[in-house]
Amino acid sequence: MVRFAAAHGLAGVGSSDAHAAEAIGRGSTTFPGRSADELRAAILAGQSGWQGTFHATAGQLGTFGRQLRKYGRDLRDETGGRVRNDGTGRDHGYPGGRQRPPRFDLGPEDESR
Repeated sequence: MVRFAAAHGLAGVGSSDAHAAEAIGRGSTTFPGRSADELRAAILAGQSGWQGTFHATAGQLGTFGRQLRKYGRDLRDETGGRVRNDGTGRDHGYPGGRQRPPRFDLGPEDESR
């Protein structure tokens, strides 16, 4: 992406797609100024840049493994909830996870609320 941006005259910006706590904050945007307005102006003027480190593909193998395990759990839980028809299923990140109570669905008489 960095080479593409440079080849096409695009402003540089730093970002992070951290999937592990130790990777948070590894990328940032540099610009002359301190405010959001100054950041926007710097990007539009092509005066922004990036700093940080890139991860190697091999360094992401652990992350990929964790994601695949999570997808497997999600599939198992969602399928189980649908087969049991008890309103439980995939965690969706809600507190309580698999142990949360069944979903509450309004009946036709309650839909006006």
